[in-house]
Amino acid sequence: LGRHPFMAKGRIPAQFSLKPLSFHLNPEKEIRGTLKGRFDLAVLQRLPGMENQHLRGQLAVDMGVAGSVKEWSLNGGITIQGGRYENVALGLILDQITGRLDAQGRTLRLTRLKATDRQEGAMALTGEIAVEPPFPMDARLTFTEATLLRKEILTTKASGTLGLKGNLDRMDLTGDIRLDRTELTIPRRLPPDVVEIPVQEIN
Repeated sequence: LGRHPFMAKGRIPAQFSLKPLSFHLNPEKEIRGTLKGRFDLAVLQRLPGMENQHLRGQLAVDMGVAGSVKEWSLNGGITIQGGRYENVALGLILDQITGRLDAQGRTLRLTRLKATDRQEGAMALTGEIAVEPPFPMDARLTFTEATLLRKEILTTKASGTLGLKGNLDRMDLTGDIRLDRTELTIPRRLPPDVVEIPVQEIN
């Protein structure tokens, strides 16, 4: 997971026997666990499908679980700093990415996730999801004059709000998008990979 090690500690109320072979977990007794470490997002660039995409940033993980097997709850959270994502094919750039994910009971709450488009555009994502079936969630994305497409012949800035709410059985997407500015450039010459077809006029 990069050059920074992760450290995990835990305690579970279990009884294990080799003769006879058995494993018993007491659902009423206390459990406790922690996971701490740092994760370099650049490692994800090695995954399949990440060609022509660049990712960097640091995740700081400090998560825990407490309670019992039957009545467990999460605590702690994850912080991201110095994040940057670039999609070369789309010309999409998300810069200065910062965020915080908090674990509260059986809910993961994204209290903030912000980024800029390296210019005046900005984006922010908030939301929460329950970590038990049917995994109900509610997320909201807002963006203001954000450059969503940056190509040689086409550049688009947009503003709007999108909401995603539901669970594994059904998800509803709502919101509105406004194109603030779209620039289309007509090239003076065709690119070299376009084949010219000779035309002969016959009277």
